Amino acid sequence: MVDVTPTIHIASLHEASTPAYHLHRNCSSPPPNGLGPGQYCPAEYDDILCWKATPANTTAIQPCIGE
Repeated sequence: MVDVTPTIHIASLHEASTPAYHLHRNCSSPPPNGLGPGQYCPAEYDDILCWKATPANTTAIQPCIGE
């Protein structure tokens, strides 16, 4: 079972001013319609892309980012 417990992160003033921090804080999406805890993977920021919440046993795909 996937742990989907929300976590709280307290940032330093410097960290809170970086673009990556703002991307991380804004990377959230509600669970897919009708799915409860353990039935989906939560939204995640991997330091490059923001991945939306995805139903369990499915594959999320994103395009490569341009330069």
